[in-house]
Amino acid sequence: MYVNTWLFHWNVGSYGTISSFQIEFSPVTHSQIYALQLDQTSVLQANQIFTTSSEPPQIRLLTVGTPQFDGANTTMTHTFTAPAGKSLDIESTQNLSATNWTTRSNVSTGSGTFDVTFQTAGDQRMAWAQRVFFRAEYSQSQ
Repeated sequence: MYVNTWLFHWNVGSYGTISSFQIEFSPVTHSQIYALQLDQTSVLQANQIFTTSSEPPQIRLLTVGTPQFDGANTTMTHTFTAPAGKSLDIESTQNLSATNWTTRSNVSTGSGTFDVTFQTAGDQRMAWAQRVFFRAEYSQSQ
């Protein structure tokens, strides 16, 4: 089983007034789609923009952890791949239009395969088992 999570973001602010747009998605012939969500906002989030001279980091989710609740907090560890020897800020949320993404700063990619543990207060096992979105950017220290 392969788990692929993708986040696409377009800044169309420089195009003037837009009355409509179309996004086409062409999956592999034998794939299954369990969830697809499209959120749009007119609020530009500065931390979501990559400069034209800086390509965003290419990360891939390898394994999805199982949410664990210890009576106070929910934690879940995921395994990613990314370019080796980099430092990333990896953010997660359950709602793509949220402005309060949870950030894990200065995550080392090590040899290219690395684990990241996310934690939040309360019992989020059910919600985290349903969906979580990720995005990444190079740490400011890069």
